[in-house]
Amino acid sequence: MRESEERSTWTSLPVELWTHIFRYIECPCQLAFCSRDLRRIFKSPHAVAQWLSTKYGRPLALYHAFNKHPKLLSHEVAQQLASVGSNVPRFLVQQVMKQQAQAMSVTLEGQESPQMISPGVFAFFMNEGYRRYGDDVNFGGNDLSDFVRILFDPAPDLISVRRMIVEYGWIPMRNYVTHPEEVVYRISKLDMSLLDHMRTNNGWDPSNVNSGVMRRVITDSDFTETVLRGYMDRGFVLTQQAIKAGIRKCDDRTLAALKQHVMEAELCSCVYEIFVDNLAPDFSFSVGLVTFLRQHFQIPEEVVERALIDTKYAHETHEQDDATLRSDTNQLPEVAPGAEGPGVPHTFAPPRSSSLPPLPVKLPHPTTRCFKQQKPSTAWRWVLRTYGPQHRFARACFNDALLCLPQIDAGQRPVTHDYLAAGVKFTPAHVRYLSAIAMGSSGFAVLATHDLLQRMRQQITEGVAISSDEDSESSRMAWYRAFEREIAFLRSLPGRKRSTQEKTQPVWATRKASDPAFPTAWFLGDMETILAELSQHTPDCC
Repeated sequence: MRESEERSTWTSLPVELWTHIFRYIECPCQLAFCSRDLRRIFKSPHAVAQWLSTKYGRPLALYHAFNKHPKLLSHEVAQQLASVGSNVPRFLVQQVMKQQAQAMSVTLEGQESPQMISPGVFAFFMNEGYRRYGDDVNFGGNDLSDFVRILFDPAPDLISVRRMIVEYGWIPMRNYVTHPEEVVYRISKLDMSLLDHMRTNNGWDPSNVNSGVMRRVITDSDFTETVLRGYMDRGFVLTQQAIKAGIRKCDDRTLAALKQHVMEAELCSCVYEIFVDNLAPDFSFSVGLVTFLRQHFQIPEEVVERALIDTKYAHETHEQDDATLRSDTNQLPEVAPGAEGPGVPHTFAPPRSSSLPPLPVKLPHPTTRCFKQQKPSTAWRWVLRTYGPQHRFARACFNDALLCLPQIDAGQRPVTHDYLAAGVKFTPAHVRYLSAIAMGSSGFAVLATHDLLQRMRQQITEGVAISSDEDSESSRMAWYRAFEREIAFLRSLPGRKRSTQEKTQPVWATRKASDPAFPTAWFLGDMETILAELSQHTPDCC
């Protein structure tokens, strides 16, 4: 009894009140299914017209009703919308005629067309179009394509553009016009007042094209703070994409305008994101951009670290004992180039460019995010100039530059040589780098690796790569162990039989015509020479 009384209370509300409630419901169809009375109220043309006007605004209610809610649109609803001030732009009348003609052609072929417009709705648009535009209605025309053709002409006719916007209600709707951002931007360059008319009279909303338009405005060569203010006064706002585009111009005048309209915290956030993106794998590092950013903003070191160092492998230091990377190497399967080493996390096999068979040689994974850029050497050299050879950023770049040696073409100066000239020191872990690259590369990379081995030898001989006096013995022992283990590892690699000889040789000693002109066996001989020199100054080596 009580439930029936409550139900009779809310169903007995006045129709006008329910019509008003329906206006602010996102999807009133679901509510209309609650009772027959609510369904009857919502089916009334007045309620549907009120809901469409509230949802889309009066000027464009008819346009959105035709395109998004064709089942709700009837002759009575269309008349209700027209009576409350909904626009009937000429291009919409032309689209109704075009769609109906296409549907009728399909129907004449004996098929049903889902695009067929009801006779009442079609009659409304034809009558309303002629009532508003008279003989200029041009039922068979196409204002959408005509307007774009006029606008993109090398010498656009401003009178025709203005007539189509002011007299015929033209607006750039995305489902009819391709690249509406460019269209709006070109209109504003012709006459900014046309944007005002589209907003106030034609019902156009600039938020749909805001980001694209503002990017074009801010990257224009004629950009000034006055121009920016003109757009913002007309409803445009600066998005992060537009702010970043302005910063990437590296223009002092543009940056000064941004500082007047963007909060400092938001501007710095965009700067940091640009800096991080500049070192991303799919970007191309720009020295000019980072120089501009550092000139006008203080870039914290933690931001530089986030941009430069791959956090996935940040904890995997290159200074670790190479024995951890080679445990049970004789039992490891072959490693595909570029793949991570099996059984050892965050390791990979260096790229191979010779005909030698794949080796189970594993190295720490590259840690700089720019490693996969087309020219990572640009970023690595910038790090060296900016932070010096002893900084941890420089050490990470030097390690990755070693890994990149097999990809260097003849005639290019390796980045590693610049780092060594600046004072970067080798460590025992780098013995594994050089042997892996020499055994798995060809041509220039092998020659460059041999040269680096001689530089390593020089640093060891002169004591540059040896720690201070109190740690000199342990440091020299670390070098000795590194060379000893590497030589033993290379000699233990599986061999193969030569076609002319019935004896097995290690793979590093087997050469073919396509292998490097510089025998890789020499590399092993040089390593043995360095080991012998170390043994003379390392009494505890045995």
